[in-house]
Amino acid sequence: MKAEEEKIVLEKKRKEAAEAAEKERKTPAALRLRLENGEKLTVEEYLVAVYDVEAHVMSLAMTHLSRLKDLFGNCTGCLEGKKVLDIACGSRTSYTDFGIFSKKGNLEPWLCRALHKCGARAIGMDIGNNDGEPFEHHWADLTEKGTLGRLFGKTHDSSFDAIVVSMLIGELSPILQMMTNEAKRSEMKNEIFAEAVRLLKEGGWFLYEFDAYRKANGKLVADGTPKY
Repeated sequence: MKAEEEKIVLEKKRKEAAEAAEKERKTPAALRLRLENGEKLTVEEYLVAVYDVEAHVMSLAMTHLSRLKDLFGNCTGCLEGKKVLDIACGSRTSYTDFGIFSKKGNLEPWLCRALHKCGARAIGMDIGNNDGEPFEHHWADLTEKGTLGRLFGKTHDSSFDAIVVSMLIGELSPILQMMTNEAKRSEMKNEIFAEAVRLLKEGGWFLYEFDAYRKANGKLVADGTPKY
């Protein structure tokens, strides 16, 4: 019996040591060293290494990146060359003391950075400052009516492969909750949906919070039913 107990203890210690080693291997410092040594990293690992953050701060962006990959075929290079607009993409200067979003890096433009790394034509827009970021970016106050139309006029009609709105209108938007009232948010949502119809290519995808819509016959469709 004692030998069996010792075996269980040793196995537990082995697992704990392996888990600790794997965790250490994925710290920003360890990932930078792996990058410098020429090792190929995942997009998430690359961002952790370059921007010196823990992976959990960009978990929402990685969720949307994974969804976009699935929607475009889930293959190597499936996002390359895709024109993707991230509305309220975040910035280094964006900050809120609202719960989990107060942690370092949580409001930075992780999805645009990831898309850029994947070879997509990422375009971000945000009220924060994104100077120095590697992707195309535009300053925008989305509480002002007509902002999308002013930034992306008729020459951009039916030109985007995907548009993402992940933390703007709904309950996931602590900043906007403090800046606007319910009527204003409803007005913004209607305008964004209308602009998504105009800007998306036929067959393009609109990710709104955790819902996915596809443009079909000039309408946004979810689960085979026209929604807008």
